[in-house]
Amino acid sequence: MSSARAIGALLLGFQPLVAMTEETLECSALTALAEQATAEILVPNKISALEADLSAQNCGTAITQRGRREIHCRWSFDYRAEAAIAFQDHVASRLRECLSAVDVAPEQGVNHPDTYDQQQFRADDLGASLSRKDKAAINATLIFLRVGGV
Repeated sequence: MSSARAIGALLLGFQPLVAMTEETLECSALTALAEQATAEILVPNKISALEADLSAQNCGTAITQRGRREIHCRWSFDYRAEAAIAFQDHVASRLRECLSAVDVAPEQGVNHPDTYDQQQFRADDLGASLSRKDKAAINATLIFLRVGGV
């Protein structure tokens, strides 16, 4: 196999991931994410299921400065791709629609991306942060969704 064909075959392997992020996020997946983020007991295998249901490249948990648990998920796009902006807009609209979340003023802290756009939401006892970070050093634009109790 020529090197051009090998590279092409390798790139085709990444196509389904890009296609999945363009699909509509199901309300059931966002609801499950919210429920797990605010549950008293974390069920680790549910995080893996959420990662698949949300078509995220990575989901995990963290403890906030206030001592609360949050779940965070990440999606990666080509650097400054229009698809990243469209995906961020899509996730924001699904948070509003599926979780009845309302917009609140965003935080100002960032970890030195080239560009940064953050939206924050609140729905009852749930807080969510949705951010887009363009990172030239890794030639990627990253979308992060953090969800946790408030």
